[in-house]
Amino acid sequence: MKPKDFLHEHPLHYFEEWSNNVHGKTRGVNCSSGCGQPISTQFYACIDCKFFLHKSCSELPLNITHPFHDNHPLTLLAKAPASASCDFCGNLVDGFVYHCSCCRFKLHIIYALLPQFLTGNFPKRDHHFSDVDEHPLFFIQEDLISSNKVELHSRCFVCPESLFGVQCSPCKFQLHPRCALLITKDLPKRDHHFSHVEHPLVFVQMLSNEVKINSSCSVCSKPLLGTSFYNCPDCGFFLHKECEAELWPEIEHVAHPAHPLIPVFSANYTCNFCQGKSNVKKSGYKCLPCGFYIHHECTLPRFFPESKIHEHELSPFMRKNPFICDACGGAGDDARYFCSKCSITIHKDCIFLPKLIKFKLHNHHILGHNYRFPQKVGEKWTCQVCFKKVVAEYGSYKCLHLDCNYVLHGSCIKKYKGRLYIEVESEKEESDEASSSSSCAVGLGDMIKHFSHKHELVLDNREIIISGDKECCDGCALPILTAAYSCPQPECNFSLHKACGQLGEEKPHWAYQDPLRVSMGCIFRCEFCKYDCSGFYCSVNRYSVCHRCIEIPFNPTHQAHDQHSLFCDKEYKGPCSGCGRKMGYHGGYKCTLAEEEENCKFFALDYRCLTRPLTAEHRFHHHPLKLTYEDPYKDDDGDPFQHV
Repeated sequence: MKPKDFLHEHPLHYFEEWSNNVHGKTRGVNCSSGCGQPISTQFYACIDCKFFLHKSCSELPLNITHPFHDNHPLTLLAKAPASASCDFCGNLVDGFVYHCSCCRFKLHIIYALLPQFLTGNFPKRDHHFSDVDEHPLFFIQEDLISSNKVELHSRCFVCPESLFGVQCSPCKFQLHPRCALLITKDLPKRDHHFSHVEHPLVFVQMLSNEVKINSSCSVCSKPLLGTSFYNCPDCGFFLHKECEAELWPEIEHVAHPAHPLIPVFSANYTCNFCQGKSNVKKSGYKCLPCGFYIHHECTLPRFFPESKIHEHELSPFMRKNPFICDACGGAGDDARYFCSKCSITIHKDCIFLPKLIKFKLHNHHILGHNYRFPQKVGEKWTCQVCFKKVVAEYGSYKCLHLDCNYVLHGSCIKKYKGRLYIEVESEKEESDEASSSSSCAVGLGDMIKHFSHKHELVLDNREIIISGDKECCDGCALPILTAAYSCPQPECNFSLHKACGQLGEEKPHWAYQDPLRVSMGCIFRCEFCKYDCSGFYCSVNRYSVCHRCIEIPFNPTHQAHDQHSLFCDKEYKGPCSGCGRKMGYHGGYKCTLAEEEENCKFFALDYRCLTRPLTAEHRFHHHPLKLTYEDPYKDDDGDPFQHV
């Protein structure tokens, strides 16, 4: 039968090879209703419908008898029934399918015409690797399992996901259909292995790099994509062939020379070398008398020839003793790497520090890493993140401009990875300061359309209000004393400070890589200052943060401590100098000279006191109340109270 008689309603034209006249200038179309594979040569096409068909797909037999379903013949259908899935692989079929009208058995044409299936070599008479090589394998349909006519093993002998496939009936050896196609047969069996003494392991040799098995190696925790591995069908233990070659029943390690170490699996230990946690999918070696534990990967000698902050090859140093990292200046006593040419020692995680960065708080200049920056006699450097002393003899990041002494600890850079800096490849990638926010609204001059209100807002250049009722801004909830935007509609009482009206829907923030989205809320509890707020807020890690806290810069100033600026210290848990409460989860703001001046050592403000209004009114007093601060370091002769 010709293709036009069955497969398509229009005449099909034959092409020996691809031409731009077939489908414009586009190449790489797929077989429309047949196998779905790409088309390049020998195909039929309907130019009007953009229908393409392999010549081989057009010559498929209309009726076949297949070993998987030998009770009835299978008929070729040009279109599979709705939501039909192949009874062999389980995937949905879109296109040609062989179908049994009696049993509704469906078989994708790719599997139906595989030579080993049609010749009967598989699964009728061929044998597959296993402990049961003397028995043939048979294809078992899913509907037979659901009707309890066939009892199958609980898991596939290759991947633990399947419930139907090919099976050895006497031994109940079962394989998922795709696993039966992607692995070789007649491979040597594996007896009991010291890494898994409970059950014997079966060796699986993959034939395709596109194998998708949702399991990982029990030694290295890496997936089993396109690799050969050993498998325990009884409990889901997997072992890469490469990991099996690296695994030893007992080792002696320089990190623990007192006793030999034996492999352990599925253990929740902390590695005594790198201090990293283990998990149920990670293996290691343990000393039974001492309890010493080390990850399997930490026992392997690894060399890093391409560290961005060092030009020489770094080799692991396996002894466990205290040291100072030459890359970041931080202390350590665990995994480290050593350069024999330069005599420097580096933390394991410092190997991947960037050479050049663009820092968010100093983003108009590039900062570069160096192990020992030249420093003038008597010159002192302070890290601009933690405001502690920078030791020039250890690695740090410094502004590459000669007249700029902006310096950062390497350890502080590690804390803010992916947030406060981006890596750059060249010193030429400098930029101007980022704008404070996105475009506020549609409109210019005295009238704007703001995202927080449905009507247009008009600018009101009012004079400062000295007394009387004060209107509050609907964005920040603070009184309006100067020019503001207001809604001219009589039914609306909506107003915004001029600055709040210029706020866009996205707000850049120094602590986050991406801008924060600004929303308008009714009443909410701010995660930082713990005030009940209304108006503008940003969502940070599923929490609401008020507009006033978002506006606090990294280095703010406060009238209670106006001689020095403050800086954000998220790890500080001491008391607040304003209210006496201990800092919360988000820390607080300390004086930048806390390490140098005794009077500033303990000054700190939490978010609540930092955003507290400087003046307030109370119904029981007719004068405004000013915020005051009691300085515990004031001389006895002076007034310890000062207006803020």
